[in-house]
Amino acid sequence: MARLMTHGDDFGFAAYEGHAGGLAGLALVPQARTYAQLSGSWAYWLGLAATTLVLAAALALWSFAAIATAKHLDLARRVRAAEKMLAAVVTTAVMLMVPFNLIWYAAIQPSAVWLVNGLALLALAGTTTPRTMRLAVRRSRRLWSSPRAGR
Repeated sequence: MARLMTHGDDFGFAAYEGHAGGLAGLALVPQARTYAQLSGSWAYWLGLAATTLVLAAALALWSFAAIATAKHLDLARRVRAAEKMLAAVVTTAVMLMVPFNLIWYAAIQPSAVWLVNGLALLALAGTTTPRTMRLAVRRSRRLWSSPRAGR
């Protein structure tokens, strides 16, 4: 049950009352506007930034909850070793989605800024990925070769 409220800016940014309404507004507003109009709309970019920060906070809290839950599970060494590698692979995949999304966005809406940001993030991910994978392999091997059967 969302009620549409329009703000007095020239770009017609729509804000919704309700929990999912803000995300729906961010998805629906760009369809009615050109890229130039969205680039100049501070209201749209502030809404997008706020949504991104809330999403990042939710993912961090979810990670903390998953780690706290995992500490109470009694899993075999083989499963825990596989979990270390799987966590590194999933983290790398998520970190690569952002630059690829920016590069794709630069392709559909020609923008050197988005392309440079996407390529810079891709280069950063390319430099941190080998270290992340080596660390995960080292932790998995150490866990696998530990003499204790339990934790």
